[in-house]
Amino acid sequence: MRVLTRNCSNIPSEFQAKIPCYYQDYDKSIRDTQQINLTGFTSTSGLSFQNEWTSWRDADTLGHEVGVSGALASYDGSGYTVDIPWGTAQSDVQKFVADLKSSGYIAPSTRAVVISFTLYNQVGEFFIYTEMIVEVISTGILYPSKVTMIPFRTSFRSAATGRPPHQTYDALRIICAILLNLFILYRVVILQKLRFCYFNPLSHRFAVKGNSI
Repeated sequence: MRVLTRNCSNIPSEFQAKIPCYYQDYDKSIRDTQQINLTGFTSTSGLSFQNEWTSWRDADTLGHEVGVSGALASYDGSGYTVDIPWGTAQSDVQKFVADLKSSGYIAPSTRAVVISFTLYNQVGEFFIYTEMIVEVISTGILYPSKVTMIPFRTSFRSAATGRPPHQTYDALRIICAILLNLFILYRVVILQKLRFCYFNPLSHRFAVKGNSI
């Protein structure tokens, strides 16, 4: 999400070269929807740049009707989107993000960067949707503000072919959790008894007397 440049005409000309004209805080009325010019973009990773990434798209087109809420502002879900293909190496992702910043795609007018991805747990057959928000205040300071993790399944009743139903895994998790808590409780009780026997003055006195004999 980006914002437009602040009008700095009220700053005297002799001070404009010395006083930076900062961008404004995010507001829907001043969001930037212009095409991003990245004619000089060079990629040092294996990812190729797509032209549609430079176009602003609304929330309905991106499928973000709910929007995104950060600590500094609430965003309607519209903006500029970059899709990184599945299976891209971590080193290539890091290089690509650095290329976006050096080329001006992530610019001083950027007010929020939302990183979203989905993980899959093969054992439990469920997905985890993760969304991280990094906001930028008007002075250029990064503010990592929110991390959201939502586990879900494509189907709550049917499992994949050849695998037990989800209820079997859920029951197994509950049984394992109960057994683990019982084991921890048992160990705590045993340790309490051992501590009582060891620090009991009377039993300690008899033990010392018996050793002296």
